[in-house]
Amino acid sequence: LTAYNVSLVKLSTCNKLRQAKPCHSITKKALIIAIIGAFSFNLQPAFAQTASWYSRESCIKESGQAVMANGKEVVDNEYTCASWDYKFGVLLKITNIDNKKSIVVMVSDRGPSKRLYRLGRTIDLSKRAFREIANLDRGIIEIQIEEVNNEDRLNQSIRRVAETEIKGR
Repeated sequence: LTAYNVSLVKLSTCNKLRQAKPCHSITKKALIIAIIGAFSFNLQPAFAQTASWYSRESCIKESGQAVMANGKEVVDNEYTCASWDYKFGVLLKITNIDNKKSIVVMVSDRGPSKRLYRLGRTIDLSKRAFREIANLDRGIIEIQIEEVNNEDRLNQSIRRVAETEIKGR
């Protein structure tokens, strides 16, 4: 579902509520809770978005420096992304809708540019992350974004530490 589709579902729900016959067996409080619940649940945890990629070179060309919003240098070979919608450090699973390839990236920068964001661009991937799921020549791809929850992050960290210890023996 896109943000546009979610809006249509909400509008449709409101219209159905307006046309509904009065129900005397439900309290006002229960009705308010039901309406709030209908609008607060996530219809689908992932929805279609668009992504592009950026590099150290493109940052220098545009702003004269290669420093991300988190204060660190832009590194083309890291699995990072720029987003206005997620906090720094959040892991996102990005899936290319065309070929179903996925990558997990960490939000470490702010972007895309405000102008492109207003036009519908959702996220900028690092050069390496984009290359993992699409040809760089494509420039812009349609993606699905899923936030990797903290439990998944913890399990990945534990697995990584365990694998490192096993290899070290």
